[in-house]
Amino acid sequence: PLLRGSLDSVMEERALTRSQARRMAGQVASALRHMHQQRIAHFDLQAANILIDHDDNAKLGGFSSARFISSSE
Repeated sequence: PLLRGSLDSVMEERALTRSQARRMAGQVASALRHMHQQRIAHFDLQAANILIDHDDNAKLGGFSSARFISSSE
């Protein structure tokens, strides 16, 4: 599905229901868990970097600050 916009812009248009917020938070947490399993840290988690599609699914974006974390860190 096409993107609706960032979480920032979606929240300017309308308030999220508790159910939507919980679901989106779970999707972001799942994305972060996957990244951490791959030893990648995002370093710029903010509403502007959470993208929302037309089905209200959250996708993590804004990877310009992301870094690979070595096992010694």
